[in-house]
Amino acid sequence: MRVLYLAHDLDDSAIWRRHEMLRLGGADVTLAGFRRGEGALSGPAVVLGRTRNGRMVSRVLSVLRTMAAPPERLLQGPAPDVVLARNLEMLVLAVSLRRQFPQARVVYELLDVHRLLLGDGAVSKALRAVEARLLRRTSLVIISSPGFQRGYLEPFRRPVPEVMLVENKPLATAPVPPAPVMADGPIRIGWFGILRCAWSLAALDRLTRAAPGRYRVTLRGRPALDVLPDFHEVVSSNADFSYLGPYRWPDDLAQIYAGVDLAWLIDRYEAGGNSDWLLPNRLYEGGLHGAIPLALAGTETADRLRTLGIGVIVERPLAEAVDTALATLDRPSLAPFQEAVRALPRATWEAVPDDCRALVARLAGTSETAAVVSESPSAKVLIAIPALNEAAHIGEVLNGLIPFARRTGSLIVVADGGSTDGTQEIVRQMAEAEPSIRLIDNPARLQSAAINLAVHDFGDEADWLLRIDAHSAYPADYCDRLLADAQRTGADSVVVSMKAVGKGPLQRLIALAQNSRLGNGGAAHRNSARGRWVDHGHHALMRIAAFRAVGGYDESFSHNEDAELDHRLRAAGHRIWLTAETGLDYFPRRTLGSLMLQYFRFGRGRARNVLKHRAGLGPRQAAVAALAPLLLLAPLAPLQPVLALPLVVWVLACLAGGISIAVAGREPRGVLSGFLAGAMHLAWSAGFWAQTVAAALRQRSAA
Repeated sequence: MRVLYLAHDLDDSAIWRRHEMLRLGGADVTLAGFRRGEGALSGPAVVLGRTRNGRMVSRVLSVLRTMAAPPERLLQGPAPDVVLARNLEMLVLAVSLRRQFPQARVVYELLDVHRLLLGDGAVSKALRAVEARLLRRTSLVIISSPGFQRGYLEPFRRPVPEVMLVENKPLATAPVPPAPVMADGPIRIGWFGILRCAWSLAALDRLTRAAPGRYRVTLRGRPALDVLPDFHEVVSSNADFSYLGPYRWPDDLAQIYAGVDLAWLIDRYEAGGNSDWLLPNRLYEGGLHGAIPLALAGTETADRLRTLGIGVIVERPLAEAVDTALATLDRPSLAPFQEAVRALPRATWEAVPDDCRALVARLAGTSETAAVVSESPSAKVLIAIPALNEAAHIGEVLNGLIPFARRTGSLIVVADGGSTDGTQEIVRQMAEAEPSIRLIDNPARLQSAAINLAVHDFGDEADWLLRIDAHSAYPADYCDRLLADAQRTGADSVVVSMKAVGKGPLQRLIALAQNSRLGNGGAAHRNSARGRWVDHGHHALMRIAAFRAVGGYDESFSHNEDAELDHRLRAAGHRIWLTAETGLDYFPRRTLGSLMLQYFRFGRGRARNVLKHRAGLGPRQAAVAALAPLLLLAPLAPLQPVLALPLVVWVLACLAGGISIAVAGREPRGVLSGFLAGAMHLAWSAGFWAQTVAAALRQRSAA
């Protein structure tokens, strides 16, 4: 695939990082753009002219001149398949080039939003109107942080086609030297990159002057002297400041981060806009080299640090708050902070080859690219199967997975929680004849622990994690279709729709209830007939890197662990795609008692999610949660008849739902499914409140 990459600043190392990412992903890249600096470029490029930072009008005029007379070098050679435009002025040029390249897809990299686009005045509205017109002619928008979607694209109702998150991670290289052991002496703070934040300069100057010798601040990069005209004066007059000039990216990263304890990530240059939304390069560079990140509360960067459980947060944008955040730190107390950073997998901080291929495939917008990747030897899959007393199903499930595992060199790991029905014997016998199968013990007996154990033991050699439930049936091409859709969409997690299938009389009625909107409440992974981005779904395929980056499943969850993990995935910027290309058949519980217990545990799991993440219930779940408390009031109906109303409404709703199920399924006994759905709701509600009350009592006793 041929890509014409239009860059706003050829002297920005991030441009060349994206160029290399495209090349490693298999694209033939032509780079063209404007220059803002001096010296040699990092590689060949078509220079379109010169511009200056922040001069929006000047930059637009330069683009208009290029549009009027495009350089011959830009038009020579085979036509590009994709024109990738970095920032708004380059999008103007990209759309204009559609006249020369009518078949090319236009993709927009939205990596910062100019302040003129954020106002309420006539100029801002006019610029947003121009941007909207350009966006309608693009095929894809790339953002580097979820903050740009939440802070700009959604509130300003930008007409974007599709959005892909590609974070500013450096590319995976040779092994990174281990982070050095902290030296004695002052606490070392590093502020690296584009030095343009007057607030940061003043805050660090105040911090060091208030406690001479306690801190040592090292600055590396290019100061924006139009924003910080007194930069050199401030630095030279402060004995605890050292400005060591620009650095070579990525050659000097290990050296400069080896000399600091804390990486300064605060940037107030565009507070309320880009500064609040972005995830800066130095977040990933510092994390990769073991530096403790320091960020400002209320920003996307601070939210990411809290999700990862690392770093130091300055709670308010006041210089005094910086003093407060650092006042209690010393050498012994810094050590656990650094250990927390070191404990995270490298995939948290750097892009791997699979990320490069995913980007190029998404740019192309073709499923053919995905098919190539799914057949690639590098697209290795770890297939993890939690099992506990699954003798009735495990053999059939394994037989369905073996052809894929053989063809792709993937591994099938069954993590057994102590089965007593012969499950382990079946797996051992099959493993003797099939080298792709492994059997491991799962002493914790929980599904969450089983998956974590499989990834810990066997995940290093895989790109993808495929979660398989032994209590389900899968189509023959299940794995291939998941991989193809993952590559086509660039998703970090692909979830599937599931259809309940019953064999005995009661199990069939339970399946009818679970497949109905009354029983599942319209959940996307139970009802969707089209692919779309979702917040949660039935887990199927996930990038190992994403799974590890957020810490895997929370093993304290016996149920709802998938929704809890999805919450952390979304918070960390990963995207979840509900595929319409495949799905699975699920075999529900076969008795009413086991069904009620299952939904009671589901309710408890949901309550734990709410309490852990302070996340509210949606309208559907809130209505179900209210059921148990309201029905508890029914015995008081003789004293106050209105208290019987919830019970009457519930019975009538179950009856009406059952009739609807019976009519839709042409199954007269389906009327009973309405009451089974009601029983599921009641058990879920009881579990939700049992967990909520128990947590409140524990908190009270602890106090």
